[in-house]
Amino acid sequence: MLHRDIKGSSLLINKNGILNIADFRLLNYCSPKQKQPLTSRVVILWYEAPQLLLGASFYITGIDLWSAGCLLAEIFAGKPFMLGKDYWKKLKLSTFQPPQTYKPGPFEAFRTFPEIALGLLTTTFLALDPISRGYASSALQNEGRT
Repeated sequence: MLHRDIKGSSLLINKNGILNIADFRLLNYCSPKQKQPLTSRVVILWYEAPQLLLGASFYITGIDLWSAGCLLAEIFAGKPFMLGKDYWKKLKLSTFQPPQTYKPGPFEAFRTFPEIALGLLTTTFLALDPISRGYASSALQNEGRT
């Protein structure tokens, strides 16, 4: 299943630290063999995976893992990982050129994160290749490793 709208307000954590996911308005069945295209306009821009920004209409659960990675980075950094339209406009995605002013990449900016969080971000959640993001189960299997 694809949630397609993972954001901070969709995550509910109780006083015991138990996470519940809410807001299933954009939930959709996911199959690697799907023939029906899906919309690329699903998530708040801050948490939107690169392939959605580029207009992909066939995608798998990696889009939710990207969103989860952005939220994880936001939790540890105390601020959003990518600031919506301002961030993406600076990237000039249509020409794939870096922003004019250099800002540290995520792995430089977040080098103070706990090792396990940085490992998950770099190897699973924020992998640019959607297939490399795998599934939530791959993130759980990565627990304790970098």
